[in-house]
Amino acid sequence: MKRGHRIDRVGRAASASEGTLVVWGESLFGVVDAKGRLVFAPPSSVALVWAADRLWSWRVERREGTSGVGRGDLLWRLERYRLGDADGVLEWSHTIETSTEIGVADHLVFVPRTGQRIVELAYAAEDSPGAIFVVLKEDGTVVEVADDRVRALAILKGEDGSAKDASIAPTSRVVTTPRDEGGPLDALVADPDDDAARRRYAAHLGGERGALIARSLDRAQAAAHRELLKSKGAAWAAAEMGLMKTGLAWDRGFVVRGTIGRANEQQRSHPHWRMFREVPANMELPLAERMDSLARLGCFNTASWLEERARPWSKLAWLMARRAELELLVARPEHVPALRELSVFLERGEPSLDRLPARPLAQLELFGDVRLDDVPDHLARIESRGDVAELVLTEGHGQSGHVRWVAHERGRFRRVVADAKVTPSHFLALLARVGRRDHVAVEHPSIAPSELTPWCASR
Repeated sequence: MKRGHRIDRVGRAASASEGTLVVWGESLFGVVDAKGRLVFAPPSSVALVWAADRLWSWRVERREGTSGVGRGDLLWRLERYRLGDADGVLEWSHTIETSTEIGVADHLVFVPRTGQRIVELAYAAEDSPGAIFVVLKEDGTVVEVADDRVRALAILKGEDGSAKDASIAPTSRVVTTPRDEGGPLDALVADPDDDAARRRYAAHLGGERGALIARSLDRAQAAAHRELLKSKGAAWAAAEMGLMKTGLAWDRGFVVRGTIGRANEQQRSHPHWRMFREVPANMELPLAERMDSLARLGCFNTASWLEERARPWSKLAWLMARRAELELLVARPEHVPALRELSVFLERGEPSLDRLPARPLAQLELFGDVRLDDVPDHLARIESRGDVAELVLTEGHGQSGHVRWVAHERGRFRRVVADAKVTPSHFLALLARVGRRDHVAVEHPSIAPSELTPWCASR
């Protein structure tokens, strides 16, 4: 693309309806110039990637004779364009033929280190997210693989017996970067507790935005700081970073927690993401290279995004993981050196606990399909590691109750504690599955200690 051109939202597809059910059209993307004027938009493109001097498009169309409401009503195409002076030239097109009920398009990325030869089309669905991997072979043939990155990589490696050594391809999130605040912000990111660096950056910004940071450091201006934050904080968060008003958390002049609503590419790469510390839920993610202070990542399907960052995630201490994230942690432990807490989503038979990264964990949470009959096996597998301080079993995530097994000596879980959201009947059924073992303490806020004595080791 020409200098200053970028990928951005350019419209929305028409809505679909059947009876009283209405499905709103997805956002459409195109190439715009520095002034936001449309340069070129492939037809019905719900995701775009610029890589190797070509524009890759994920095109979604309604199948002929359908309403467009059902999952099987949509036709997917992967297309490659060469951009001319005023338009794009279609060079290649492939219609996805994998037999699956696909949901709403999420993102298009190239699998890292494959030389733009494996494309991941990730989608969201009501039951669970998924992905189709499109392997582009050197002989011009195409192989599709549903929800199995490992198999897609194996197919590619099988062409010459070794993995391709290629740089990470750009993705739809890698765009023209807006202004950077340079030295003052660098010093603050390096040491967020340095109030002197924070004051220097406040002076560098100037105006009311700089005043918000400065007042946050002066107790005498606490009231003025609260008033300024109340009157303009949400507007600044939206304008700078595209964040929604609800759920915002501020710390000394910067947003450190929140959720993206509608954000353009400049907002997703704003320098203030460098001070952001927690992604609380599934959302459109900002530019990975900006997230220097990220400590908690609470959303699904982030493996490709995590790999987009060239530097290590030096402060990331907790994340939610499915198969792809676990594979990343095992393959590249140095990429997330500070990880100490892990929440693993279990689907029936997947992922296997054998795939857990070999590193000490302060807490390991298992949620999703956590079944009573499987708990004894989970405990045995985790105890055999000897390096997990606390195991948490959760039905759901953040909504249901937690049962915590706390390790004592040699990694043995000898204290089990349930919170008030765990029903007494469920807790007692869980203990019955596990047996007495050698617990030194068994606790539930609604069950008398005398009723739990049988589950403790004799003293």
